[in-house]
Amino acid sequence: MLAYLLGSIPWGLVLTRWFTSIDIRQHGSGNIGATNVRRLAGTPLGLLTLAGDLLKGVIPVYCAGQVVGLDPFLHQVFVSVTAIAAFAGHLFPLYLKMKGGGKGVATAFGCFIVIAPLA
Repeated sequence: MLAYLLGSIPWGLVLTRWFTSIDIRQHGSGNIGATNVRRLAGTPLGLLTLAGDLLKGVIPVYCAGQVVGLDPFLHQVFVSVTAIAAFAGHLFPLYLKMKGGGKGVATAFGCFIVIAPLA
């Protein structure tokens, strides 16, 4: 549940509202992701959005991986379900009424950085 809530934070929308007067959903591609933010609000906000979206995958999956006391199979299932929840939160953000989420590329990459860093 916490992974989904963290994944639901629309960093592109939050950052553009904090630092500009642009509603990112009304301009450019209408997407709340880093590319549209970079196009409309500049490279620094685009990079911050990318970092925020990446961390939405890294943080919950890393925390799930730190849970001990489960057998190896349950541990892998727990980490996998956590990654899926964070990714689903990005695609269907609770804070945007389950609509208007991003494509999930950065969040999925953040999950995979933790799950399989060498891959």
